[in-house]
Amino acid sequence: MAMMITGTLIKIGNTAVVVPVDKYDFGIAIFKNLDSWGYPANEIILSRYGIPYDVYNSTDIGNIDLSKYAKVVIASFQDQDFYDAVNASRAWFEEYVENGGVLEIHAANGGWLGGLWIDLLPGGINYTLSYTDEIDISLRNHPVSRIPNNITEDELDGWLSSAHGYFVPPYPPNYIKILELTTIPRYPVYIEVPYGSGVIIASSQTLEHAYRHGYSFLLENSLLYLAPYEELDMEVSVGSVHFRGEIAEFYIKTSLHGNAINASLWEAMLYYENGTHQVDLLPNVEALTVGLYRITYPIPAYAPTGTYTLLIKTSFRTGMTTATGYTTASFIISPTLTSQYAYITEIKDNIATIVIPNLDTIKVNLTEIDAKVISIEGNIATIETNLGTVKTNVENIEGLIGIVDKTAKNTYMTSLVSTILAAVIAIVIIFIVKKKLT
Repeated sequence: MAMMITGTLIKIGNTAVVVPVDKYDFGIAIFKNLDSWGYPANEIILSRYGIPYDVYNSTDIGNIDLSKYAKVVIASFQDQDFYDAVNASRAWFEEYVENGGVLEIHAANGGWLGGLWIDLLPGGINYTLSYTDEIDISLRNHPVSRIPNNITEDELDGWLSSAHGYFVPPYPPNYIKILELTTIPRYPVYIEVPYGSGVIIASSQTLEHAYRHGYSFLLENSLLYLAPYEELDMEVSVGSVHFRGEIAEFYIKTSLHGNAINASLWEAMLYYENGTHQVDLLPNVEALTVGLYRITYPIPAYAPTGTYTLLIKTSFRTGMTTATGYTTASFIISPTLTSQYAYITEIKDNIATIVIPNLDTIKVNLTEIDAKVISIEGNIATIETNLGTVKTNVENIEGLIGIVDKTAKNTYMTSLVSTILAAVIAIVIIFIVKKKLT
């Protein structure tokens, strides 16, 4: 069952809104080499709304896993090194959007820094540098125009400058013009572009500058805008009790609207000892089929006993939909198998399948639990481990190396020789009896 974060009531700008923080639980990535117009406006807004974010610079471009972020923001008014790096990795940004990401480009450049865009913006958007102070709203019902702040045309003018450019043809297919120049030709200054399974939002306005000086809260609306959001359904199952040396298995199901879907699992962290220790299990994720995953955790031989909790975070993006969710599952590590009447049903590649009556079936690595045979009675072998003792059929231990000690081997060989000798004696007695009868 997916867990959601509750909203936060915040008074900013000209409205009071309940912020759907859960939409942004996976965070926003901000790319910049320096603060736009000397002011960290993007970070200030995100912090006020309780939205997690990470800040990267031009050296990180092309080297970060963007798939875990709900949105990626390219800040405006940067140096030339920054624009060179964005241009060199344009396909990298486009791949993130194509897979369902939301990319927000604050395209305003120029000014005293001298940094300029090279070629097209990500998504094939054609930008022209030009300074203007007169902007109109072309799509009043778009969320950027009205949520959470009701933007007026008057507040968009007179920022010195309100925009450092505009977007020109040829436009990407199915683009949406949200804000435009007041003068003819009424080129767009704020557009939304569907791209693959995601969307690109681009503005040529001096958004951070306007927010710093209180001209407009358009930047706030822009940062809070995402494609329609939905909750991803998740189920995680794991045995309730496990033991040192065992291989714990988690099974994760992901679905949307009742249909199994392949979600992106980008966090799988196991917490224990009251959360003071953790293990990253993301490398252990194995896709079994559509919407079904398995995560294995080999429990160390001397792992602390107590409760272990796995936290799973996933996301799924397609078309204009962003679905996210997270859930947890817990198990307890018990200190011993003694008095559990446990027995081994199979040993393969040194991995033993152990049945614990009225509890569960577990798998353990025999080396991890220091297993060795201490006695053999008939066809039943008793194995001593640092978890306690278990029993198994002698057929299961044939061919194993390193778990049968010398005493056990001698006991087994003595038993085997005695059995063979008894059989030979019996045959001789039968032969003698038959001989006498004849």
